[in-house]
Amino acid sequence: MIRCEASMDIRFLSTFLEVANTRHFGKAAENLYLTQSAVSARIKLVEEYFQTTLFIRHRNSIQLTPAGEKLLPFAHQLSDTLRDAKRELQLESGEFVVCGATQLASELGFTSILGAINEAFPDWSVKAEVLTLESLSRQLHERSIDIALSSEPLKSEEIQAVKLLHVPLALYACHTADREPNGKNYVSVEWGAKIRNALYHSRYHLREARLRTNSLRLAMSSAGSLANA
Repeated sequence: MIRCEASMDIRFLSTFLEVANTRHFGKAAENLYLTQSAVSARIKLVEEYFQTTLFIRHRNSIQLTPAGEKLLPFAHQLSDTLRDAKRELQLESGEFVVCGATQLASELGFTSILGAINEAFPDWSVKAEVLTLESLSRQLHERSIDIALSSEPLKSEEIQAVKLLHVPLALYACHTADREPNGKNYVSVEWGAKIRNALYHSRYHLREARLRTNSLRLAMSSAGSLANA
């Protein structure tokens, strides 16, 4: 009989560590910017790989099994080893800083941040990338990037967050005499779930936006054409 074993991805172990830390699949999913079903699927793959149960799922809590307790220090050790290996390889190839930003954050001040880094560390190279929020959070946890800019908070005890910019949000009208927006000419900028839910709670009809985008530039350039459509 031939048995095929599941393959192991370091991200699955990172998910295991997050669930072990939060003791909650929903909170782990929120911190990792994954769906709860994706977290459950990853934990299932880890359990299949080690052929054991790692968590005992109660109604209001999650506890590590004895096997999960035994795996925990090995998962931490592997995560630390990979982080140290990455750091050593970076030092060998030269000093550089990896910066990541979401689309909105990149349009709000990425250039000035990169300029400040270059001024503070003139001998360092800088690698800059525009990423999705999920990818930004994942790469931070995997220590693949050093600095992250986001218009939404990245929830993790391992991440030190600093507010760099405060932008008051409001509804603005372009090329129209209407005092209230409607779904036919409304452009929705994706600032995050918290802001989106607050807006839809007060203005339910804006759920049917004509355009949804995570780019301020695209929103501004499209507002006029949609208003005149």
